[in-house]
Amino acid sequence: MRTTRVLPSNTVVNCLLVSGSRSYLALILLLVWLPGCGADYTRVQPRREDLTGTWLPTPDTISDMRRRGRYEISNHELRLQSDGAFSIKNVPDWVHDVEGRSHQKLESGSGKWTLSWEDYGSMKYVVYLAFSDGGHLTFHLCHQARPYLLRYGIGDPDSGNSLAFERLSDLK
Repeated sequence: MRTTRVLPSNTVVNCLLVSGSRSYLALILLLVWLPGCGADYTRVQPRREDLTGTWLPTPDTISDMRRRGRYEISNHELRLQSDGAFSIKNVPDWVHDVEGRSHQKLESGSGKWTLSWEDYGSMKYVVYLAFSDGGHLTFHLCHQARPYLLRYGIGDPDSGNSLAFERLSDLK
């Protein structure tokens, strides 16, 4: 006879301690959910002034760039200006690779940014960067209030790899 210890339903551990195939499913869902925004995509329109400013890669992103991507770590930043202009400095080239492979090159550029509403089965706000040369990047906005997080998925969405940026003024 098999017995299962029941923990409070709001505990992630509960999902992992249940024996049988349900624990594998719970683990897979947890691993897919953790790297991204999970259930915390921004669904309430943020004020534009809460997005403008200088954004820096999170410590986890810097670590991933160094370890997995073997990028040279220098001054990496995204600036969103109140007039809709943006500039990005030293973004890893794996943002352009369908499989998220590093070619160990850093890129910079500028253009216009907009805040948009995206609905691909899950409605959320995104920051869309349209580069002057015709390229674009779409960052998912995370959290329901400040401090927000900007997240860009790298390669296969199932890999969980992403770049995450946090606003400098929110770090102080």
